[in-house]
Amino acid sequence: MGLVMKPNQFIFALSSVAFTLFVSCPTLAQQAAPSDLCQEFTAGCQIKKIAVKGPMDTEDQYALDVTVGALTEAQFNSLYTRYATKPTKAFDARHAYKLAEFLPAFAQKLNGKILIPHSVPAPAALIQALRAQGKKAANIAMVDGNCHSVSWQWVNYLQGRGTEEALLTLADGESMSLDASVDYKDIQPGDVLVISGTGGFNQDGSVLHSAVYLGHGLMFEKPNPGQEYVYRMSYLADIVGKYKKVDAQAEFHFYRPSKNSHLLPTLTEQLSLVSDQNQKAMSVNLSSVPAAILSTHILQESWDNAKGESVFTLGRILKASEVNPAKFKNVGP
Repeated sequence: MGLVMKPNQFIFALSSVAFTLFVSCPTLAQQAAPSDLCQEFTAGCQIKKIAVKGPMDTEDQYALDVTVGALTEAQFNSLYTRYATKPTKAFDARHAYKLAEFLPAFAQKLNGKILIPHSVPAPAALIQALRAQGKKAANIAMVDGNCHSVSWQWVNYLQGRGTEEALLTLADGESMSLDASVDYKDIQPGDVLVISGTGGFNQDGSVLHSAVYLGHGLMFEKPNPGQEYVYRMSYLADIVGKYKKVDAQAEFHFYRPSKNSHLLPTLTEQLSLVSDQNQKAMSVNLSSVPAAILSTHILQESWDNAKGESVFTLGRILKASEVNPAKFKNVGP
């Protein structure tokens, strides 16, 4: 039985005003050496690679454990400013700080975790409403995560629309409309890298990957969906090298999200069935289903070639705090 995915009908098109920036591989990869971090923070700074088994590409077979070490109070405050975050604890001159402690709360909850894709029961009220309208859906919802859902949440955070909760879901990079382009020579922490090129299924010009720049040649990302791939800090040079192997002509776009740039909808607004637009796109009326259910579920349509009919699949937008710990594992110390 062959299943051919139709484009998600609730996904918005990539903004036509987005600026395309092509950067050659060596220049971009060498923009900032990872060791630069320990030139800024010299008291106990250390970057360790934690091995991750499973990924096919060597560039994906690690997560970084980054220690900036003992800080001055000025350095402490500057790191929070750098990542547009606020301290949750008072400054401690004796503490050996981790870089992750300064990232947005949702990123801290993801960092160093592997999400094992799994299903959870779908609410009966939603299944009944769908089936009453001819949408054959199993009574389960799938849970997974990818790179674009991470980048999307970071943009939401910088635009004042994020939450401290980390959301586990799949998002589409083509719909992440960003319009504040940045020259690679001027990139700074919080800028979003979007890579486009020819990927699987002969997709020309598709968005292959996205990640968030942390400064000093470091990135925050989830390399791919699936249980082998960790939410992690990684090296920009490795991301560039990996995608140059996928497509030698791949293009690298940097964008700087802010409250003054094009505002993205939240992930919930973009993906979930709470959106009237998403319901209309899938030809359903779910007004009888509680909003609390609709806001955490996604409906996707695929085509079954063998049966000659559409198949509907539910996805779940799950908070990291809600996931079964056995399905959300640490790889780091």
